[in-house]
Amino acid sequence: MVPFAAIGFVLYPIFSYYVNGEVVPFFLYELPFFDENSITGYIILMLFQGNLLALGVVGAVLAICIFFIFSMYALAISGIFIVHMRELNNMLYDQVSVGIKTDEISLKWKQCMHDHELSTRLINCLDDMFGLMCLVQVMMGIFSICDVMLLVALTDWYPTYFFLLTLFSELSINFIIGHIVELKIDEMYETITSTAWYRLPVVNQKEFRFMLSRQQRPMVLTAYGFYPMNFEAYMSVLRGLYQFFVMIMQYVG
Repeated sequence: MVPFAAIGFVLYPIFSYYVNGEVVPFFLYELPFFDENSITGYIILMLFQGNLLALGVVGAVLAICIFFIFSMYALAISGIFIVHMRELNNMLYDQVSVGIKTDEISLKWKQCMHDHELSTRLINCLDDMFGLMCLVQVMMGIFSICDVMLLVALTDWYPTYFFLLTLFSELSINFIIGHIVELKIDEMYETITSTAWYRLPVVNQKEFRFMLSRQQRPMVLTAYGFYPMNFEAYMSVLRGLYQFFVMIMQYVG
């Protein structure tokens, strides 16, 4: 959605020139000591704003892609752990009828322990690395959406509609990824608790207690520890934005 918003800002000066006969820049601000009514000043202003637009698009897309790729990697490792735990559970139930050896069960259990350690470490790293980014994006996204709502209600600057859609998309992506991570953590916990741990060897039963204890510790993607990135927090943000929009419309009306 970010490139579409950029295209909207780029096309607006062309639209304004052919429809209204006005020469306007990409953004509604001026550079000091430059006259935008002159050809030189207008070219310098457009080059400066075009540079900001390109850097903003690249930075926004890069931040979203890195966050998405790391999150998907953590979710994939967690999914592998769940698959291996279910295979171990089937082996525990079938060890008598099929004749599975204890060494095979111990080997599968070590694989599950390795997967669990890796998945929990990745989820914790996800929160440590991107928690501050999520907080900044959410707070600045809320502020920007409120500002764009004012522009939509009070002006006819058409690129703001694309920008508003982009802001909502970026805000939603962060909360959707956080909600998916939370669901995966709950699935990991349900898989561990549904395992027939009493069929494990005695040594592995002690290790199972440590795994269960580790999984019971709070582990969720947060906005730098201030609030969890899930649908409950997302609904709270949307309610606040809706109240702000209603207040704006009452003021405009």
